Amino acid sequence: MIIISTLVDARAPAGLSFAVSFKKMMVLKLEKIPAAAALFLCALALFALPVKSLAAKKPAVKTPAAVAAPAVAVPAAVKQAPVFAVIEFDAKDADPEKRAQAAVQIAGGKDPEKRVRLKELLADKDARVQAVAARGLAQEGDAAAYPALSEALDGADDNARLHALEGMGLLKDNRAAGRLIALLGHANIDTRWKAAEALANFRGRNVVDALLAKAADEAEDVNIRQAAVQALVKIGDKKVVGGLKALKSPKAPALERAAQRAAAILEARKQP
Repeated sequence: MIIISTLVDARAPAGLSFAVSFKKMMVLKLEKIPAAAALFLCALALFALPVKSLAAKKPAVKTPAAVAAPAVAVPAAVKQAPVFAVIEFDAKDADPEKRAQAAVQIAGGKDPEKRVRLKELLADKDARVQAVAARGLAQEGDAAAYPALSEALDGADDNARLHALEGMGLLKDNRAAGRLIALLGHANIDTRWKAAEALANFRGRNVVDALLAKAADEAEDVNIRQAAVQALVKIGDKKVVGGLKALKSPKAPALERAAQRAAAILEARKQP
């Protein structure tokens, strides 16, 4: 075996000793360094073994499987049923809110059995559901709606009463005019407002006089007074022109101007 340490330049920095030794060693004849070459190859093989073993032992990363969403149970009768059958299913729900919404959808739909379904809901134990169903029937012009609407007007449920007021306006049953006039003095502000709007669908001296008096009432909410003026314009009776022109409202000058415009519109309109 040949020792090559004596070939290192003594003046070279310590950090370069291996590089210089290696350079000079490479110029030696191959036949003189078989042992050195063998030693180098052995060292290289020993160095590579642990790396290979570590790579072999590295665990494979598994991609987690997609988490399936929990299945929601759907009643068999509803799963593949047409839309009106789904609505009918809601109409029998224990929640009155769902039953009321079902009544709204039935009234606005094209189910050939619409009236039959709405009349069934007239017997509902919830006053609002009854009123919504009755309003739907009133929209169809069905006189069967009147008793339920009338009952809701007298009831304590404010929401049911509002639906009934809309229904009375749609039905345009003259029997309701007196009821609606009385409700212009109801304690609930929304009830007074809806009563004024519903009266726009009726005729008669008692109706226009009541609306004109409500429009001139300085103690009333200005929005309700405005609704009364609009109802008078919709009714179109020219007999109220003088009353609208004479309307004075120091508390609501905008309403006074609205009354003047309403009078002008009625004057310019041809009497039917």
